[in-house]
Amino acid sequence: CDNGTSNGTQILQYYYNGNTNQQWKINYEGSGMVSVRPYLNTNTCLDIHRGLNTNGTKTQLWTYEGYDNQTFKIVQKFRNQYVIYSNCSGFTKCLRVQDASTSSNKLIQHWDYTGNSCLWVIEEVETSGTMTRRNTNKRLSISAGTTTIFYFRPKETAAYTIETFGYRDTLLSIYKPDGTLYAGSNNNAGFSNNEKRTLGFVAGQTYEIRVSYNGADLSGPTGISVY
Repeated sequence: CDNGTSNGTQILQYYYNGNTNQQWKINYEGSGMVSVRPYLNTNTCLDIHRGLNTNGTKTQLWTYEGYDNQTFKIVQKFRNQYVIYSNCSGFTKCLRVQDASTSSNKLIQHWDYTGNSCLWVIEEVETSGTMTRRNTNKRLSISAGTTTIFYFRPKETAAYTIETFGYRDTLLSIYKPDGTLYAGSNNNAGFSNNEKRTLGFVAGQTYEIRVSYNGADLSGPTGISVY
């Protein structure tokens, strides 16, 4: 959303920054139809302006009333890539990025299916403190002498690299689902900042990650990265 929650707010493409105005709830409305509702105001939904079936019709937020221009059918096209077809077009048109662009601030429009510019990736939003996938950076607010706990619950069984970044004296320890130590130390002397550790993780299992800060250098943000 264009940083708005009110009726008429236009829907734009923008680089991903993790803000809540980029998070949506897919709500089942029956008969195979869904509404797409913004996290910031779930009383509203993604709406095809006036239900027009002209290519280039804008999408916007509007109070959900169950009309055909507010319900969609999501069809898987490729692995984790979907087309979002509109009910009001009889499922002949879908959501498409303006000009098939990859740039920010491009409108999301109602259009005939034309290929890649109509494909969407749908990913589960990570809850606060829980990571589920690769390419995840979690920013932390840590005071000296304290420990922050995160949880990693991978979607795929594989080797993952976990690394701290930021403060020099940030320490990290990883615990298995049964509570036993996997890497690092029980006495807040785990491996130090930017020391990469690649370990095997099992899908659906929850691993505890403890991040401790014992130093005095508060010059910048810190966090952990999973890749």
